[in-house]
Amino acid sequence: MTEKQRKLLFVLAKQRGMDNELLHSYVETQTGKQSITEVTTQEAKTLIDGLQEKKQTVKGYITEKQLKYVKGLCQCLSWEEKALRQFIEKQYGISNVNWLTSKQAAKLIEGLKNIWEKDKRG
Repeated sequence: MTEKQRKLLFVLAKQRGMDNELLHSYVETQTGKQSITEVTTQEAKTLIDGLQEKKQTVKGYITEKQLKYVKGLCQCLSWEEKALRQFIEKQYGISNVNWLTSKQAAKLIEGLKNIWEKDKRG
């Protein structure tokens, strides 16, 4: 990774409210590497794109449409972002909705719809 990429990675992480631990978790999840210093230039580009939310256009990850659907369901359930994050961590071991695959996102949507149906029935 270049020095410029490293600085940008830290700036973007800070803008997203990620502390050092969460950033390292993100790096490990995306690259399999425990140290940011081990990240290649290409891996750094992928990490940066993910933090810039370009990741949603990457094949295999949650789509913009799925993300909007999840956020809409959370509003219906009166869930704050923290509740969604906790639910995703429990179900998928992932701490950020943007890191879900499209298949995981589809399962998440179905799960949230089921919870909403149960809530409506009382």
